[in-house]
Parts: sequence; C-alpha cells; structure tokens
Amino acid sequence: MKVRKTYIAAAAAFAAAFCFFLTAYPCHLIRREQMTLFLYDWSSIFRTYWRPGGPAHLAGDFLTQFFHYPAAGPAIVALLLTAIGAVSFRICRRFLGEWPSLATAAALYLWSGLRECGSWFETGYTVAVPGYLLLALAALQFKGPARKAAASVVLAAAGVLLLGSPVSRSGGAVWNFPDFKEEKVIALDVEASLGHWKKVRELAGKEDLRVSEATFYYNLANALEGKMAERLMNHSQNYAEGLFRPVNSEVSEFTVTASGEVWFRLGDMTLAEQSAIVGMTFSPRHSGPRYLVRLAQINRITGDDGAAMKYLTMLSRTLTYRRWALKMMPGSGDEGVERWLAHARRDLAENDFVHGNSDPRPVLRNLLAANPANGMAREYLLCTDLIVFDLESFMRDYIPVADPPAIYQEAILIWMAQHGRFGTAEARALGVSGRTISAFEEFGNNPAAAPRSYWHYYQTEMLKGGEQE
Repeated sequence: MKVRKTYIAAAAAFAAAFCFFLTAYPCHLIRREQMTLFLYDWSSIFRTYWRPGGPAHLAGDFLTQFFHYPAAGPAIVALLLTAIGAVSFRICRRFLGEWPSLATAAALYLWSGLRECGSWFETGYTVAVPGYLLLALAALQFKGPARKAAASVVLAAAGVLLLGSPVSRSGGAVWNFPDFKEEKVIALDVEASLGHWKKVRELAGKEDLRVSEATFYYNLANALEGKMAERLMNHSQNYAEGLFRPVNSEVSEFTVTASGEVWFRLGDMTLAEQSAIVGMTFSPRHSGPRYLVRLAQINRITGDDGAAMKYLTMLSRTLTYRRWALKMMPGSGDEGVERWLAHARRDLAENDFVHGNSDPRPVLRNLLAANPANGMAREYLLCTDLIVFDLESFMRDYIPVADPPAIYQEAILIWMAQHGRFGTAEARALGVSGRTISAFEEFGNNPAAAPRSYWHYYQTEMLKGGEQE
C-alpha cells in the first residue's frame, strides 16, 4: 500500500508540473531553447563543457534542445522535478517518518519548480539538484560511519566536478516566482518568432496586457495583413515606440529582438542584422540559435553567401535546425527557399546609406524609392507621421487612393481645417468620403462621439504634450 501511495504521489507531482508548464507557463521554456545552442560537434562540446559542473550543463543543454517542441519542454521539466521529489523522499525516509519525508520532498520539488520559472534560468541547474541527491543516496548505501564518511567526501568531490553549483548569479537563482505578465510578453516574442501572427494579435489585443511590447506586436501583426492603419486606433498607442523600438545598451532583449523583427519584415536588412547581433549578446555564450537563424536569413537575402554559410554550418550541427539549415544553404536547389528569397529581395533598398533607427522615416522612404509597391513600408511611414502628429509630413508622404483607411481620411480633414482649406471637393479628391466629413462635423460638436478616431487621439494626446515624447 505504501509503495502504491508513493507512485500515486509521483504521478500527481509529474502531472501538476506538466500541466503548469504546458498551459500557464510554456513560452519561457521555448524561449530558453531559442537562446541555447547545442551542437553535435565533439570539439565544441569539449571546449564548452570542460569545466567544473560541465557535465550537468551538458545534460541540461542537451535536454533544452527538445524544448523546441511544445509538449517536450514541460514533460522534461516535470520529469526532473518529479525525480527531485522521489529521490529526496527516499533519503528522508531513512531518518524521518512518512509524512515529514513527504513534506520535505514536496518542499524541494516546489523550490525547484519555482526556480524553473526564472527568465534566465538554465536547465543544467535543475539537473544538478537530483544529481547531488543521487550522490547523497549512494553515500547512504555504505555501512559503518567510517565508510559513509569516506564515501561522502569522495562523492561530494565528484559532485563538484560533475555537477558544479546548483545555483549561480548568472542564472541559477536561489529563488524565483512565476511572473505571468512577463510570460505574456515572452509569449508575444515567441509566437512572433514562430510566425504565429494571428496568435500574436490575439495576445496583444487583450485588455490585461497594455504594455509597450503589446502595442508594438499588435501593430506589426496587423501590418503583415495590410490592416495596421485600419486597426491602429483600436489599441492604446505608445507614440513612435508602438511602431519602432530602439536598439541600444539600455533596452531589454525583448526590445532589441522586436526592433529587428519589424525591420526584417519591412526589408531593411542593415537594421535587422544590427538587432540580431545585439540580441545574440543576451543569449548564453552569445550563440542563441534564434539569432543564428535570422542572421543566416539576412545574409542569404543580401547575397552574402559566405557569411550565411558560417551560420548555416553551425545550425546544420544541431538536432532541431539541421533540416532547415541544409535547405537554406546556397546551391541546395530547394524551390521553396528560392521563391522566398526572390520575394524578400524585392523590398531591398537600392541606395545604401549610413543610418540608424532613431528616425525611421528616411529609411522607410528609401525602401519605397526602391519598391513603391512595398505596402507595408508605406503604411508604416504614414502611421509614423500620424502617431507623432506630423501632419505636414503625412500630407507629403500620402498618395491619394480610392477609399483610404478611415485614419488617413480623418488626418486629412484635420490638416485641411488647420490650413483653412476645408472644402468638400478638395477633401473628396484626396479620398475623403462624405460620411467621414459628416462625422468630423459631428465630432466638433461632441468629441465623445468618436472615441476610437484619429481626431480623438490627436486631441487628447496633444493636450498631454504627446508631441514632446
């Protein structure tokens, strides 16, 4: 009966951890895999893990590569945590009663589970805990105080060499707590990296996630559908940072990665590459496979096959990215890759100039000069003008079309009113509908009538001094 209860407790512990990391906290495990490179290369393994505690981190990184698959990460973490609870229970049963032993095992299980919730945690630190517990259990198998003491010394020394410290300032924090808001931000980042843009839009549009990252990804997900302008006022905006993110030494890894994502989609490979290189410094050993993938893509698009091969060769020595890397290599003859490259190269700028991302509009205009059909770049340019209240630039950048998005029509009417040119004929020549003109007149009498209009945004944010942000 006691054995049966032990198995039931172990099964319950596994199920609890698996369900938690699969449903409530899954994306930080996927992100851990994206930031951890494990190469099937003996020289790399020897060079990376030949140090005290190296074998534990070798095992941890080996397991982490499987976190790429949604259910595998939670299952592996649940197995490790269950092992910690089971081995600690067996040790405690030699000295304590059943319930005190179970309470001690549960405490170690919970402590290790909370540590796994850390954003920068490494799986190797969790591997080290059951490793030390197994060594302690092995020492207890010896009979006699002298033999136990000698075995403890030898096994402790082996533990230091093989397992290292189970905690470290660099990642193995003594204590962590789940941060569900941060998990949602990580989810935005992860889902964007996987190209799940519908999921990104759903996450970013939730009322409980009104953060700058949510605004940015909401706009980007809509822009990829060609509907950013149409939906811009449906979400709280963060001025220019809702469209573009800075890259410097003071911003987080989320900001750096997001910045590169939008520039890669727009077609500016210079800024996309800068973001990927800076982002790589946030990953352990500066070799996150997510950034290697992006750098390989960028260099294939720009035609620098030599640089692309450097990254693709590394990725071809991994389990998860090997097949993708072999298809992406120059000369592979993969038709899907060739079509993707041809499509991406259409948006490359022809005029190369020194630029950063402090003012995105010159970069966007340069992209449009190379490819006027780059609808995403045009939408970002016009929405940037509007979001920073620069109606003069908007009118210079705007090309009249039939039935433009409502936000463009609303901005045109503000500009016309400011310049004393409010007239039905001219407004309609610029694409403004009669319905919008009527709504503008009604807004003048009752601003609450259009809470999601550009007029409301312009009026309320200008009063806050938003143009100085």
